[in-house]
Amino acid sequence: MNSGMGLWIWQVRSCFNGDISRIVEFCKDLQISWLAVKHFDYHGWRDTLRNPELPELSAACIEHGITLDVWEFNRIVPESEGGAEWNAAKSAELARSVNAFGHISNFEDDQGRGWSGTGGRGGYAERYFAQLKKDFKGPLGACSYRTPLQWPSMPWKEALEACNYNIPQLYYEQQQNPAYHLQRALQQFSAFPPSKFTPLWPAYQWNGWVPSIESVKEALALTAFHKFPAASFWYFEWLHKQPAYIDALREHPWYTKPPEPPEPPPSGGDDVNLPVIILATPYLNIRQEPTTASPIIGTLPYKTSVVVTNVKRDGRDLWGKIDGGWIALRYRGSALTDFCT
Repeated sequence: MNSGMGLWIWQVRSCFNGDISRIVEFCKDLQISWLAVKHFDYHGWRDTLRNPELPELSAACIEHGITLDVWEFNRIVPESEGGAEWNAAKSAELARSVNAFGHISNFEDDQGRGWSGTGGRGGYAERYFAQLKKDFKGPLGACSYRTPLQWPSMPWKEALEACNYNIPQLYYEQQQNPAYHLQRALQQFSAFPPSKFTPLWPAYQWNGWVPSIESVKEALALTAFHKFPAASFWYFEWLHKQPAYIDALREHPWYTKPPEPPEPPPSGGDDVNLPVIILATPYLNIRQEPTTASPIIGTLPYKTSVVVTNVKRDGRDLWGKIDGGWIALRYRGSALTDFCT
């Protein structure tokens, strides 16, 4: 099963405009060990991958040691169109086609009606998982944004008996209380067959609400305290555009701070002629003077190459003069460019 920190993707094209290399570099920078990417939805993409970029993304993940899971938005497939067996077989087929490591079933449709308990529509849940386990040999996960008491009609018992891990969506919308939502989920799922509990935390905006930076840090602290084998955030599309949240995510339990770069040569304004590459994501500010108190006059996107003509040190911070302004080469111990790396 998965371990470490993961991110979820709904639409690959909305992540760095579908640039696979930038998606992978972002994961490597934040030490994200696994991705969960939507691959199947019976409504609208009945016979095709939900994200056509998945084969390329999967190959890049395998090359760089990032585990790739796929997730299905589970809906009831009418018996006239193949029912549970067709549903599971098609989902497994598409997962295998992209060399997915794991498969996650995301239960949201119709509040679980038609899946429920020991019957549903002719034992739909049991039939679905029996076929899925037959056709897909990787680890299985079950996921929902509701708990057993909120949606008692969901097939919790069948899902958790069949799956290797349980991924409750702990979305504390309109609130900032991750500890309460985690404790509620741990209590309610304790009555069901044990599977590895791996929380899914919010990183998105909805109706004007966003999780506070403090709540994200609290969620990461709770993850570390409970020693969960894995955790993740929904979702990549929003998170990768939020510098403050990206910085907060570096506090995840599996993140190892890179070693301090070597001290640069003494600088009282040394003239140089050195190309550097921007490592800050998603961009690095250009300032009028070599200080964060100076106005921002532009930005340089991640991986941009620029020539530094003068270097100044301000304590531990290192600034470089470029055509039109100054950029932070290193700031508060973090390397924002490949200068001195």
